[in-house]
Amino acid sequence: MIRQIDKPLALVAALAFVFGAGCVTRTISVHSDPPGARVYLDGEDIGQTPVVGHRFEFYGVREFVLVKPGHEVERRTVNIRTPWYSMFPIDIVTELLLPIPIRDDRFYHFDLPHTERAEVTSVMRNAHQTRQEARTRIGAARERARYRPPAYVIKDAEKPFILWAPWVGPPRVEPEDEEEVPIEP
Repeated sequence: MIRQIDKPLALVAALAFVFGAGCVTRTISVHSDPPGARVYLDGEDIGQTPVVGHRFEFYGVREFVLVKPGHEVERRTVNIRTPWYSMFPIDIVTELLLPIPIRDDRFYHFDLPHTERAEVTSVMRNAHQTRQEARTRIGAARERARYRPPAYVIKDAEKPFILWAPWVGPPRVEPEDEEEVPIEP
């Protein structure tokens, strides 16, 4: 014989289950020295430091990237370890049945070192030297391979009208070397 449950008792049990159930609140707080750096968590912009109480759902390996002009970009991979109360099957009790809320707050601090500002003339000089070295190496490699670059189309050249060969394109020429631009020291 099946026993019937009293309706008021069932209603009280259902309300206790719905409204009395606890949950785990997971938050991340990020601080930096100096403050005001843009924070990206797994590629998502979560604000500027100090970031306080940003909610997250999943544990595991997460990537923080902090960006601030005039400072080096800080990129750090962090393993957020799962606490015992969030492991299966205990999480069923803590997430659904336990009548008290649980807070899991994680705090991270990042130091952002200053970057040295390079002078424009030294950057241009280094770029010029690198360009010259690349041209030299490419030229030597082309000579060893007997490479001949393809001809280029002359700008604004008219296509000759040939009735029986419409596929003939505009005249082509060999490329010329670029002019050297002197860099002031």
